[in-house]
Amino acid sequence: MKKLSMRRNINFIAACLVSALHEMRTHKLRSFLSILGVMIGIASFLLMLSLSDMSMKTSQAFLDEIGGANQIEISNKQTASTKEALLQSRSRGLRTNELDSLCNNIEGLNCPFISRGEYGNNCQIGNETYECGYVGINPFLLAKYKMVAGRPISLAEYKQGRAVCLLPILFWKKIAKNRKCSAEEFIGTCIYGTGNHIFEVVGIFSQEFMPSDWSEYKNGIFIPNQYFEKRIGLPHQRGWDWVGVRAGSFQNIALIKERITQELISMHRGVVDFKFNKEDWIAKSQENTKKMNLTFMIITLLSLFVGGLNIMNVMMASISTRIREIGMRQAIGATPFQIFLQFMLEASFLSCVGGILGCALGIILTQLTGDAISKSFPMLIKVGLDPKNVVIGITVSALEGILFGLYPAIRAVRMNPVTALHYE
Repeated sequence: MKKLSMRRNINFIAACLVSALHEMRTHKLRSFLSILGVMIGIASFLLMLSLSDMSMKTSQAFLDEIGGANQIEISNKQTASTKEALLQSRSRGLRTNELDSLCNNIEGLNCPFISRGEYGNNCQIGNETYECGYVGINPFLLAKYKMVAGRPISLAEYKQGRAVCLLPILFWKKIAKNRKCSAEEFIGTCIYGTGNHIFEVVGIFSQEFMPSDWSEYKNGIFIPNQYFEKRIGLPHQRGWDWVGVRAGSFQNIALIKERITQELISMHRGVVDFKFNKEDWIAKSQENTKKMNLTFMIITLLSLFVGGLNIMNVMMASISTRIREIGMRQAIGATPFQIFLQFMLEASFLSCVGGILGCALGIILTQLTGDAISKSFPMLIKVGLDPKNVVIGITVSALEGILFGLYPAIRAVRMNPVTALHYE
């Protein structure tokens, strides 16, 4: 009996699918427009998922490059009056040795990174002169960058303040236009800069996710911060423009900031000549990413909704032309559930066909969009379609057919068989 019942169910489902195919052949244009609506909706759904994934991965990669979401930035406080300037003169400003002390004295604080630039300089490489800027750094700032040629600055060179440098890839590309040599052959070349500074190029690095319009990545000469501190910037200036440290846990940032404040006030002879950056740009970046993803999702939902309305419209039209058929099926013993299931299967079938075609279109659009974005914005992670998203797309199309086929199926079930049989 169980086998017979199962066979009947299989035969019934097969008959429903045959009926759906017959309706598609009979009303080709109507079915095509319905499938097209779902196809566009699912394709846009997959594309938006890929763009959302791209924005999140790029944002996270950017945060990882600059120190992560646990980064704490401390900058010099600008004086508003002569009295404040006299008071701040008691302090030497933010110094490298203070960072080491902070990391040693405060639990959960590590990886200090500092950067200071002096721009508007010129440097000579061979017979060519370039506008450049000196950027003082420590090992942690460039730790995650990819070396295109040469090697990173060694810890010994940082500690000793050696006259060595790294060049960003954008600056090297500018130099390469005037020199007939590869990046590897350029390593070891001396750069003669303003202020009688001579630097040996030891490496060229690529900033994958940093904005390429930042001046330090266009024409910066990256040198050990000890050299910058002793020979270029700090002898006649009050410390670094800003310094950064990384907290071990995002939840402990408020507590760590309080400890940093106490330690720095003590080091600066009671002078509060520093501040934490008020603008939480990391949080803003994450918030903007969420807003963009929300916008993508709204657009996708609208596309799916339009596709669902097409399914409902086609099923309502199909029912209006099959009223006598519904009455005859009820008269010969078809149960309300069987009629309901028949139209639900037809709606789901139409939606799934559109979903499968939409997945194919989505894969093509994602690939084309990824290539276009990679050419225009090379710092962004290339858009790629996760196979899981394809499965999600087909599932969503099936659910769309069930949801928007529900009302037409219920309407078919509620038809009076006598009225339906006499319908002309």
